[in-house]
Amino acid sequence: MLSDPHGCYQELKEILTHWKPQEQTLLLLGDIVDRGPSSLECLRLIMQLQEKGNMITVGGNHEQLLCE
Repeated sequence: MLSDPHGCYQELKEILTHWKPQEQTLLLLGDIVDRGPSSLECLRLIMQLQEKGNMITVGGNHEQLLCE
């Protein structure tokens, strides 16, 4: 389970090195964007990983704010 990367791309990549997608399903609990310097890069990375499977993503309140 992972939540609140808030646009911190390098930190998100580092955390994801501990995920074993062949063995584990990652639950990402939102707040991918906002505050950090690299929201777009975080979104792109998550979208690429979702295509490979074994990931469930739930939008957070920061994503909801951007959609309003």
